[in-house]
Amino acid sequence: MTRRFAQLLATTATFAAAVAGCSSTSSEVITSSTTASAAATSMAAEPTIPMALAPFGSGYPTEDSGCRRLGESPQTSQWLDDSAVLVGCTTDAAARALHGTIVGVVEGITIVSIPMGDANAGMHPAASSTSPQRTPPPS
Repeated sequence: MTRRFAQLLATTATFAAAVAGCSSTSSEVITSSTTASAAATSMAAEPTIPMALAPFGSGYPTEDSGCRRLGESPQTSQWLDDSAVLVGCTTDAAARALHGTIVGVVEGITIVSIPMGDANAGMHPAASSTSPQRTPPPS
């Protein structure tokens, strides 16, 4: 549950208590509001990936997986690699399900590096060599 939802729930409970008992005293309204607020905060808050990790996309590999791709930030730069996808997961189980390499934990978020595979797979051997092929100059 997000903080905004908890605040909305507490505000709605206060309003409902005030409307339901127009003749009620202010202490009854305060008690109802306090009870609703306590109930809202006692529910387990859904962990979120902090903006300091530069999360993007709606989820990885799916929206409901509990993981998101991570971009470049001071907290992620040590793990960024152009041959891997960097992902942050809210639970250790979600991170392990990705079958990548767990590289760290930041603010309770498990960071996983997932290799993208060989970018040259399927290419002609000459096209995938590290040095460019040179054509001799015409004679």
